[in-house]
Amino acid sequence: MSRNQNEVPNRTTDLPRLSEEEMEFFKSSPSGYRFWPTDTQLILDYLHKKVHHQPLPLNRIMNVDLYKFNPGNLADIYKDYGEGEWYFFTPRDKNNRRLRASGDGYWIGGEAAEPIRHNSIIIGRKNTFIFYIGKHPNGSSTDWIMNEFILENPPPAPLPNIDPDGQEPNPELDDCVLCQIYKECARFFSEDDEPESPRAEEIDDNNEFIGDDFEPESPPPPNDFAQL
Repeated sequence: MSRNQNEVPNRTTDLPRLSEEEMEFFKSSPSGYRFWPTDTQLILDYLHKKVHHQPLPLNRIMNVDLYKFNPGNLADIYKDYGEGEWYFFTPRDKNNRRLRASGDGYWIGGEAAEPIRHNSIIIGRKNTFIFYIGKHPNGSSTDWIMNEFILENPPPAPLPNIDPDGQEPNPELDDCVLCQIYKECARFFSEDDEPESPRAEEIDDNNEFIGDDFEPESPPPPNDFAQL
């Protein structure tokens, strides 16, 4: 692909873009097709390959220091890169697993991450965050949600992490994680679409849905997060 898979810019002018050829590839998809991988696919096909320096399938997952930005600003910048949800590879701050300063606000996550299994083996974990505008602990909750995907057993040698000044690896940043952001009220809509049912997250080893009925996933309400 045209961009460096390990480069994590943090300034708007440095944000990566797909090439014209790559954008045309996604635009040429038949009507109804979209980039909408399951949790298992995000871990196995993208995050695992990313941290092991393996070639990735053609995708719209950008390398961005997500915690430098308001999620709404990122969604505007990458308007053509997602249909109600956007994906980013980003380093993770080691200092606080549940509270993350980000742009003009902060993210607050749940206390426990959900394990993601494949063939009965835990391959990664997912934690859900809610974005708040303002300064902690007095910010106001928004409709912006983030799912953070973490590889269960990352390689011992961490990826290079980019310091805000762009000079040296930053020891306070963790290994690469994969983040999915979306606005809860608009996740399953595009501007011209009718509402649709979300996909089932549970898929068996034959890539078939488990069960006939499922409820749309939703994050814990803000009141369920313990005060930090």
